[in-house]
Amino acid sequence: WLENANDWNLSRSRYWGIPIPIWTSEDKTEQICISSIEQLKAEADKAVAAGVMDKNPLADFVVGDMSKENYDLVDLHKNYVDEIILVSDSGKALTREADLIDVWFDSGSVPFAQHHYPFENKALIDNGSLFPSDFIAEGVDQTRGWFYTQHAIAGLVFDKVSYKNVISNGLVLDKNGVKMSK
Repeated sequence: WLENANDWNLSRSRYWGIPIPIWTSEDKTEQICISSIEQLKAEADKAVAAGVMDKNPLADFVVGDMSKENYDLVDLHKNYVDEIILVSDSGKALTREADLIDVWFDSGSVPFAQHHYPFENKALIDNGSLFPSDFIAEGVDQTRGWFYTQHAIAGLVFDKVSYKNVISNGLVLDKNGVKMSK
């Protein structure tokens, strides 16, 4: 099955998901890929200084403060980050690419992202204390989604498996033999 796995699209045209962190000029000649909220805040400051935006929506966010109160100051969902206009080195306005990262990339990152890796607990992930997981449990219908994406992301990021064992339950079927979901 894995040998025949198809290419995996990074992006989706959806409303909910992780915004692709690429801002591009209208003429498509300049772009920037943002790697962190720290960089986004700094780039938004540049845009304010250049007159592209009136204010930085991340102005009150304190880089390095991992508290809930600090993170409650920002919202990185599509409807908020799409309002952030950045500026290129030549002074062109940059808007965020409209698509989102496929949500399976998000769920595939759960084993280490739940520990806020790499911003916190990095040593516990890197030394194997918290990752890979001993087991994962889910229905057999999650083979392509949940099971596969966790291994794919772990392989890309860590060059190892995401979990050691699987507990997979069958499906509940209705009177006609059709899968009942959730």
